[in-house]
Amino acid sequence: MLDAIVGYDALDAEATMAASQYIPKGGYKQFLKIDGLRVARGLVYQNGFFHFETKTAMTTVYKQHIETMR
Repeated sequence: MLDAIVGYDALDAEATMAASQYIPKGGYKQFLKIDGLRVARGLVYQNGFFHFETKTAMTTVYKQHIETMR
């Protein structure tokens, strides 16, 4: 994802051309650790930060993202 954020975008060539040159050879994936998000587990504050109505699309998407991170 970071490669895409920093990478070149033809629709925004002026701004992204320079930034894309800083992507390391092989991309950022090489620096990830398989259990790197294990530490972040405690950072997900589910009960007070987000206030979605029960059974809305936002609730479903939020839960899917949390499950993906798990």
